[in-house]
Amino acid sequence: AGVMVLLMESWQVKYWLCGLALCLAAQIGCGAVEQTLFHETSDVASQAQQERQRAASKALARVLVRVSGTRNVLQNESVRSALASADRYLEQYSYRRLDAADRPPFELVMNFQPQATTDILRRANEPVWSARRPAILAWIELGEGGARQVVSSLATAPSDSMASWAALVEEEARRRGLPVVLPSRSQVLALGGAGGGGNVAEIARQQGAQIVLGGDLRLAGGRCDAEWNMVVDGQASQWRFAQQDQRECVAKAMDHGAEALSARYAFAADSGGKEPVMVQVDGIGTFEQYTGVLLMLQGLAVVDQVGIHSAGGGRVRFSVALKGELEQLRQGIRMQRLLVESDRQPDIVAPPPPPPPPPP
Repeated sequence: AGVMVLLMESWQVKYWLCGLALCLAAQIGCGAVEQTLFHETSDVASQAQQERQRAASKALARVLVRVSGTRNVLQNESVRSALASADRYLEQYSYRRLDAADRPPFELVMNFQPQATTDILRRANEPVWSARRPAILAWIELGEGGARQVVSSLATAPSDSMASWAALVEEEARRRGLPVVLPSRSQVLALGGAGGGGNVAEIARQQGAQIVLGGDLRLAGGRCDAEWNMVVDGQASQWRFAQQDQRECVAKAMDHGAEALSARYAFAADSGGKEPVMVQVDGIGTFEQYTGVLLMLQGLAVVDQVGIHSAGGGRVRFSVALKGELEQLRQGIRMQRLLVESDRQPDIVAPPPPPPPPPP
């Protein structure tokens, strides 16, 4: 089996704990995605069972695309069969009466069962994308009539127009299960606004984001031409869209981003069975550090199972069964920013000592 040697340092443990706090407080990455993956709403004309079944089928399709990260799952016959009985996968549902004149009278609020819903994809041998997804900073510049602005967070948007853009970005990111965060207004101003030449990567670090999604949108007559780019582990993806309305301008970028990230981080059920990799972590001094590393490894999409090979003297060796390749494990660990890879050669890994004989 291969061996990875990683080092844990005290500042990195603090960073991880701080990053977790940011995820909980600001709802970027981490649990914010997990809580919304299986939640959907739909406007309905009545509370009749047939109406609920139709709405649940469409809602479940959106949930399965979010959980897998790709729209291709909807072409699978096994998945399409499950959609026909979508209400079986509902964990709970409720109705809210709507008073808006331009909408149906009710909104159906649905939560689907996480395990049963994920099993639909596993039985169909379709990819499943872990809820532990890399946070994404969306740096979107709008150009119209010679003026340029950067879309800031909804809470700090300077105008109704910019608030509309921020709400749209958040809505479309949630639709595809992307933990997207926008910069605050103060961060935008500190960098000199659009084209200010500041360090967007530093803003991403402050926001706890591992990926930057950049957008250059040129607006005219209610339409936009857009250029988008995203860099993940040094690999750049670019998309261009012409003459789209405001929603399509953002929706297409989120679709392309989700598909690209899913191809990298999501894995099908039958992709396991590979030879385990030994991950040796040095510098573990507390139970909290050990637990943090274990939970981090277990949460990576590429990881199938994690076992403990041996422990002692601040060193823990984990036996990690993978669904994908070793390089994908390295990428996942780098994304978490908890460990750094050592450049020294690992010790020869011997099998664990046999258990002591039972007492007489």
